[in-house]
Amino acid sequence: AERGESAVFADGCDPHDVVIFERLPPGTVVTRNPLPQHEPPYLTKPFLGRAIELQRLVLMLGRRRQKEVRLVTLCGPKGVGKTCLAIAAAVHLYERRWFREGCVYVELRGRSTEQE
Repeated sequence: AERGESAVFADGCDPHDVVIFERLPPGTVVTRNPLPQHEPPYLTKPFLGRAIELQRLVLMLGRRRQKEVRLVTLCGPKGVGKTCLAIAAAVHLYERRWFREGCVYVELRGRSTEQE
């Protein structure tokens, strides 16, 4: 499990306007690391009507961090939105930096004889 660090700052620490880092060169402040290079595809249409399913999927993937879940499979008839749900969950977690190394999307749809 990851551990964080914390600090407690006392009220009224004087003098409060002392320059701490005089030698820092001027530049742009970066408050967050850039996103990893691998990212999920973004949905071209708004993802609506599946908030409960999205929440359940995100919670299931959260259990993956505790190594309780290794794989989540979405099942259902063709056209019900399994792929959109998976992409929406991946985007949700990616934007919150859940995947440190990035997220790779692999298309696993089968082929029909009409497409071949």
